[in-house]
Amino acid sequence: MPRLPLAKARERMLLEEENVRAFEELLRELGAESLLLIGGMGVRALVGGWARHGRYTLDVGAVACVSLDRVAAAAEGLGFTVERRDWGLELSRASATSTRYLVKIDVGMPAVASPRGRVFRYEPSMYVLADLEASTGYVARGVRVQRVEVLMLGKMASGTPKVPHDLVDLIAIDRAWRVGRLSVDPGLLRAKLAEGDSRLDVRGFLEELRSSPMGPFEELRRAALSTSFVKAVSTLLEELGC
Repeated sequence: MPRLPLAKARERMLLEEENVRAFEELLRELGAESLLLIGGMGVRALVGGWARHGRYTLDVGAVACVSLDRVAAAAEGLGFTVERRDWGLELSRASATSTRYLVKIDVGMPAVASPRGRVFRYEPSMYVLADLEASTGYVARGVRVQRVEVLMLGKMASGTPKVPHDLVDLIAIDRAWRVGRLSVDPGLLRAKLAEGDSRLDVRGFLEELRSSPMGPFEELRRAALSTSFVKAVSTLLEELGC
């Protein structure tokens, strides 16, 4: 991946730490079981930290295991502005370290409609406890993280591949899988793909990944296509007749 100028990299590192600290604040207010970590930060936690992930993440994504009204009230008490979206809540507040970005936490519902109107369900009961590390080295200990199978299928079902973010996430998951840092259950992958029509969005994600050259990220695209996770999902979609 192209390297960021030092000043921009430092800004993103400091923002990451602010985001992780803000997520901890929200968990303390709501309870550790109230939010399930997903998204890029979820990948970071699953693979074992910044060094095994290697991309900056400008927000924290989570699924609410309590009511959105309760999350909104807690967030407002912590100084966040709360914007209600079709998918859940966008929480933001001013950053102490960045003039370009806000501290930001996105909190969705377990059942999320894709851009195509199909519904993907996260699984609040399927989680692992993991440490969430900002690129500064600051660590939030023992965060509930969505299992890798559901987390990654959720990323695929949410739209076309985000470049380079989803590519880096797939490669990081693959490396962790290959060295035994995490395991992937094909049975759970199959069950999630078979339970509804969100598998059509997953298929669309993979078709886009296969067919769209990505300029300076072309090498990353090819590497992502060759990952064990992509191969496993592709095989299961074929078996399911998708």
